[in-house]
Amino acid sequence: MQEIQGVLARFGGQWSTFAPPLNPMNVYNILSAGKPIIAEITSGPASTHVVVIRGITFRQIQVPVQTPVLVPTPYGSMWQPHVHYVVQQIPFLEINDPLQPGPMEVSYDQLASVWRDSIVVE
Repeated sequence: MQEIQGVLARFGGQWSTFAPPLNPMNVYNILSAGKPIIAEITSGPASTHVVVIRGITFRQIQVPVQTPVLVPTPYGSMWQPHVHYVVQQIPFLEINDPLQPGPMEVSYDQLASVWRDSIVVE
């Protein structure tokens, strides 16, 4: 990450750093201000890689939830499973990865699990 900071400084860029992973709303606020995030991620047991986070969207996804319900029967009551759906907002990040041919979309949780360090380009 120091090399990237050096390149930014050489070309007059400013940056700030933060300890990742931020929560999705912090990422949204940074990106909404027009500031991309350079994220260092773990790519192997002893190696890292960088990607640029340039967008975030929140999708509503229905998630099944199973709860037991007490149901009366002629022989007494029995517990039976009941499935209902809960709508959750799931964040997805749009990233540019220099090892990929184009932009990619990954879930926030997927990236957060390997996110090590960050630079916000001011």
